[in-house]
Amino acid sequence: MVCGAGFAQAQQRVAVRAMLGTNNENPPVSSGAHGEALVTVNRDSGEITYEARASDVIPRLEQGIRGFDDAAFAIASGAAYVNVHTQVNPGGETRGQLCPTSAAANVINGVALCTLPARGQ
Repeated sequence: MVCGAGFAQAQQRVAVRAMLGTNNENPPVSSGAHGEALVTVNRDSGEITYEARASDVIPRLEQGIRGFDDAAFAIASGAAYVNVHTQVNPGGETRGQLCPTSAAANVINGVALCTLPARGQ
């Protein structure tokens, strides 16, 4: 038996999870919001992917966000962003607008305040 020849190396991937809570904020807040995030780091592909869920988030009345439907509309329309904070740059290290690939691709409301090309274009 020949060992090692022709065998694929194990993928170098790790998944980590965070439980989101208001006590984790600095300083802590008392909104009752909570959630979780799952991040996968794949060294083979050089990609970091994530999925996050949050519930009971306080609406942003000054921005017209009064509840879930308003938040869903804003996110689907391209009026929301993702900001990654790190210890080195606690105010944010990288940020990007959440944009539908096209107005037609936005099945929630057909609005696209910004659009991104389809992946690979």
